[in-house]
Amino acid sequence: MEASVQLDTPAFTRLPVELLTMILDQRYSNRSGTCWGHVVDHATLKSLRLACRQYAYLPRLLEKVFRGIQLVASHEQVNLAETLDLSVIKPYVKTIAMEPTKYSWAMTEEVFRDIVLVTPLQEWCYDVNQKRLEMMKAGGDVSGSIILGRKQFAELGMRGFVQQYMGGKMPVSSAELGEGFQRYMQHAQSTHTVFETRQVQHAWTRVFTQLPDAHVFRIGRWECEGRGESSWRDWGCDVQPHEHYYGKGYDNAVCRRLQEPVGEALYSTAIASLVAARAKITQLHIESVVDGNFAWAHNGALDDLDLSHLQTLSFQPLGAEPRVEYDSGSEREAAVHTYCSLAITTLLRKCSTSLQKLTLFPGFCCYDMAWPLSDIPASNNLLTLPALKSLTTGLSLALFLHQCSALEYLQLDSCHREDGEWRELWDAIRDHPDRMTLEFTELPCNSCAEVGVSHHTGEASGVAFSSDPWSNIGYSLENYLSGGRHWGRSLRMRFEEGSGKSSESESDEDGDEDEDESDADEDMDSGSEVEDNE
Repeated sequence: MEASVQLDTPAFTRLPVELLTMILDQRYSNRSGTCWGHVVDHATLKSLRLACRQYAYLPRLLEKVFRGIQLVASHEQVNLAETLDLSVIKPYVKTIAMEPTKYSWAMTEEVFRDIVLVTPLQEWCYDVNQKRLEMMKAGGDVSGSIILGRKQFAELGMRGFVQQYMGGKMPVSSAELGEGFQRYMQHAQSTHTVFETRQVQHAWTRVFTQLPDAHVFRIGRWECEGRGESSWRDWGCDVQPHEHYYGKGYDNAVCRRLQEPVGEALYSTAIASLVAARAKITQLHIESVVDGNFAWAHNGALDDLDLSHLQTLSFQPLGAEPRVEYDSGSEREAAVHTYCSLAITTLLRKCSTSLQKLTLFPGFCCYDMAWPLSDIPASNNLLTLPALKSLTTGLSLALFLHQCSALEYLQLDSCHREDGEWRELWDAIRDHPDRMTLEFTELPCNSCAEVGVSHHTGEASGVAFSSDPWSNIGYSLENYLSGGRHWGRSLRMRFEEGSGKSSESESDEDGDEDEDESDADEDMDSGSEVEDNE
């Protein structure tokens, strides 16, 4: 009998490449019964790389793990990017995301205090309310207590709430707040320095030069919505995620104003690095926070940026809402819309012949801006995009549709058009030289209703006709956009100002119209077209 051989190395490290590849394929093809889906998660993949050198450099694995990389503009990661040899992953990297670190040199001690204190105060209220609930379930007397929360915060403010309900004792001491703010600002100033000295630009240029096969770039932002699972002490200097002003609700303008200088520095650095590396860009996603002035659109920063190969552009920058306390409200909003329109036009002119897919969702206020702006000279509005096939936007841009002759897909989300302004857009789609697929969700068609459409304008509506004009909107709109129905009662009631109520004579006339539409329904099903009776 042969003596058994004791092997010191784990069995996993002795597996043939074929089995290692099967393990990897299981991660991306097989499904488990969990809500997360994959049998082997991404963290396990990285752990297996550390356990087995043969597996760590498996081409199939490198292709999956390093298809996209993230560059963070922190002092530590910039130093790493200056010395890192990326030759091993060079063939695999296709996408590069550039994001800011979560430190802003615009942070103030007052805002820092509010960010830090809101979550502990919410947790304190939750604990008190839970004890009240348990006492009530046990039959105890809770008549002398109230449910604590936003109402009391709104009435008393943070300090008043602490004084009245917590005996004046803050959950975090002033000394701790001061120390935390100083640590935060040290990191923020360090971040500011690597931007000011162009250290970030030089490091990222080096990365882009080493990865010539990366053609997809995203200029991103940090997110500040939501609550964390840990206390602020566990976050250290990072005060994200967080909320603001518990009693007044969440105010994301506070965070966006803090991010504006960081986002501007990130965007300018990203563009300069792409120019210096002579990157070939086929997809560009702009999601950074900007200050609304869009100085880069008219100061020559984009002059040397090559977008002649760009096929996909996603323009979704964020900015603080123009409020009265923030540079004169409506005047500021008008200025931001003008600057933003110029920025969009500047970018599109550089990729007008190659662009195939466009997403426009600039977020600067609670209402969508129109683009191109109607008060800009007509000569500046002439911008044709002959290759554009897909458009996703929340903008009001009937004029723009006429300039996209090859458009095949249009998606509108969360538009905020005023009553009486919709027909211009519908007519632009109806009269477009190409038939297209439409995806509309949650479009406010009047003060009390929304409409959704999923329809190809080369086909008749798949929605059944209804004699009730309020319920017939899907059928009427889809057939109108396909050119097979006139602007009838349902559309007027939904999209024309003051059409929600009709006079008695109008009701009689509309009743005849509904009968005509019902009779014409059979014609639509047989493929014939009903002529406009306007």
